[in-house]
Amino acid sequence: MIKKIHLEAKSDPEYDDDLFGERVKNSELVKMTKVFRQVAEDLNLKDNDFFIAGGSAREIYQGQPISKDVDVYFRSPQTLFKCIQNLKIDIDYETANSWTITGSNGYKIDIIKNVKESIVSCLEAFDFTCCQYAFDSKYCYKSNETSDTELIVNEKLADPLGTFYRVPRYIKKGFTISRHEMYKIAKAVRAMEESTFVSQLEAIEKSSTENGSR
Repeated sequence: MIKKIHLEAKSDPEYDDDLFGERVKNSELVKMTKVFRQVAEDLNLKDNDFFIAGGSAREIYQGQPISKDVDVYFRSPQTLFKCIQNLKIDIDYETANSWTITGSNGYKIDIIKNVKESIVSCLEAFDFTCCQYAFDSKYCYKSNETSDTELIVNEKLADPLGTFYRVPRYIKKGFTISRHEMYKIAKAVRAMEESTFVSQLEAIEKSSTENGSR
């Protein structure tokens, strides 16, 4: 289940006890708003055109520095097209899934090609619950099943083979995964049609080649 709260300053200058039942510094909520506005400026967009989701949203929520990139999703093909047409920053590189630029604050911004009309449906499609964080100009979204230390696998895996290959990346970040969660991934891989398995494996190999060339 995905919950959301309004990104606004609360009475306590240090903490917001209302945030999903957790004690989270208001400064992190302020940082979400600042990052969002900076990305909007870098991409020459309005606030309601896009949202930020995934690992970078989790890191900002937890008060950590952004370790890799900021994934930006669009609610319609029209706003995505407008973004690319009106970019004032050069594109560093393009992959099958995104365009990447360097933002004014120095971090990478991935402009995701796959349009997501709903933030909730976007998060529910992520393979691990630790990635189910997002925010837009008004709200912060978070799965109530997420863990800061353990990988919990989404019951409906769209890309089980890709999920299997991503496990080591998260282990390097300090996450652990139980046998039960690994079994869920293995079971999903075994249930794949051969044609789907081959196409996903080819996509993984292509992505690895693209990442290795940068």
